[in-house]
Amino acid sequence: MTKPFWCTAAAMLLALAGQGPAAAQDFPNRPVRVVVPYPPGGQSDIFMRVIAEQMKNALNSPVTVENRPGAGTTLGAAYVAKSPADGYTLLLAAASATAITPLTMKNVQFDASQITPITLVGKVPYVLVAAKHFPPNTMAELLDHAKANPGKVNWATHGMGAAQHLNGEMFARAANIQMTAIHYQGSAPGLIDMLGGRVDIMFDGAGTGLANVRSGKLKALGISSDARAPSQPDLPTWKEGGVPLNAYTWYGVFAPTGTPAPVLEKLHAALTTAITSKAYKDRMAQAEGEIPLMSIDETRRFIAEDTAMWRSLIPSLNLKLSE
Repeated sequence: MTKPFWCTAAAMLLALAGQGPAAAQDFPNRPVRVVVPYPPGGQSDIFMRVIAEQMKNALNSPVTVENRPGAGTTLGAAYVAKSPADGYTLLLAAASATAITPLTMKNVQFDASQITPITLVGKVPYVLVAAKHFPPNTMAELLDHAKANPGKVNWATHGMGAAQHLNGEMFARAANIQMTAIHYQGSAPGLIDMLGGRVDIMFDGAGTGLANVRSGKLKALGISSDARAPSQPDLPTWKEGGVPLNAYTWYGVFAPTGTPAPVLEKLHAALTTAITSKAYKDRMAQAEGEIPLMSIDETRRFIAEDTAMWRSLIPSLNLKLSE
């Protein structure tokens, strides 16, 4: 006798409902892969490789890192978004993927709703560095110089629409000064022109920026963190220098939307173990970074607030959208 359709459908739903907890209990039973949407060797790539090494012990499973740069980080983000929502393919992302690129590039094949945050793994402040030829040596001198010479101070960006560029625009707005942005493909070309005397200042990641200051290549005017960097106690924050702004590049780990909650919780626990390890703390300290410890819900609220901020700011900058 054939079973009624509703009986068959009910049985299928019960079977599917039971797969989530069972799958989570068995998770992971194969390697976990984390996609980094940046080239190898960069700050985010280094961070993630340290985390992956620590995660494998917490999960008792291999954790590999795969670089998929391109399209303002949305190439790698789209790849993860379209992967099975089972916790085995993750994404290291920043505001570029969750908010900035979708607002500054045309024809983006990715939507931030397709990924869900697990936790932040780091926040790195910016340091305002200046070329040796640039007359100002302090934040106050920079502000006075820029106000006396509107538009004549030029600064190197890491690319039109990049988070570093947008934070520089926010700085200029908060300081009520006019500067001219010179756009480069990354920080290295801008640094070369600074050393050559063709660019005055740059808002760089604290780790790389301060390394160039210590080596004598550049001078530091201020740091964007809430408090002074432990390794540079004499370097004032932007707020102390008269600009009411702090700014960070943050990094978080995401999973495809729809990943079962128990799997997300296991991944969150493993990530928390990894980012509180001595190896990762030491590496983050080298970059003058901070390690935020957030629950999944706290991370979601942070991302939502950060996205709302960028959505409010970016249209007001009247940036030309890139393809």
